[in-house]
Amino acid sequence: MSDRHRSQHVPALVVVAFGMLLVSSLAALAVWVVMRRRRTIGVLPQSDTVVHLREPAEA
Repeated sequence: MSDRHRSQHVPALVVVAFGMLLVSSLAALAVWVVMRRRRTIGVLPQSDTVVHLREPAEA
């Protein structure tokens, strides 16, 4: 009876572990993207709009 209980709980643990891994990797990716975007934009006040970078370059 305990074996059946254990086998039912293993998939839940696996799903939780995968979820934690996925969330942590997504968080790391988001931080990396933000850091990269900040570095490329530099001192420009508009940090969300990357289009502003191309306008002064063309003009």
